Amino acid sequence: MKKLILILFLPLMVKANIKSEIKLYIENHPDIQFKEVVYKQFIFETGHFKSKLFTKYNNIAGIKFNKRGYCNGKVKEYAKYCDWKTSIDDYIRIQKKILHKYPASTNNQFIISLIKYGYAKENYFNK
Repeated sequence: MKKLILILFLPLMVKANIKSEIKLYIENHPDIQFKEVVYKQFIFETGHFKSKLFTKYNNIAGIKFNKRGYCNGKVKEYAKYCDWKTSIDDYIRIQKKILHKYPASTNNQFIISLIKYGYAKENYFNK
């Protein structure tokens, strides 16, 4: 009986663990700016880390296929990654590009930068 209960709840435990693992990774990564916004963005992009693009292809930010050297293939127009950390590395390059074009010093300014760059819509963070 205990094994059956564990088997039934294991997927829920893994999902809860991945959320906290991703949040901790973001908080401790020295190259990620506006960490709170980024974490919310990843939640939105992945549907709370449940989307097929994330669970099957490790794409944490809805990143399109590109030739920056991080992805290992594509599904439709989106990049596939060997793991979600590599997807975050690719996201960091995008974030640097956005901030170079639209500098920001606060979370709200960064959200505006994302919108101006075309990476997010206005209602993106109001959910």
